Amino acid sequence: MQSLALDNAPILVKNQIGVSLNFDQLLGQSGRTLGAMSWVVPSSAYLNVGQGRMRASMSQGVNGDTTSDVSVGLSWTRGKITPT
Repeated sequence: MQSLALDNAPILVKNQIGVSLNFDQLLGQSGRTLGAMSWVVPSSAYLNVGQGRMRASMSQGVNGDTTSDVSVGLSWTRGKITPT
């Protein structure tokens, strides 16, 4: 039987951190209401940042190559956009 993974295959070592905020909960706890403009404020937001490095033998040509990733996003719940 032959292994599908190479013994000396490149390895990605990556660190990642993320933050998310739920604005619906924050605004609800403080007692603030935005009335008709509540659809402008997103329900939540997130930010993820990651950075990594490839580890492999020099013969593979990827030793020390770096990777990075940044992603951000906003989301709205359907109830905020649809009139009630």
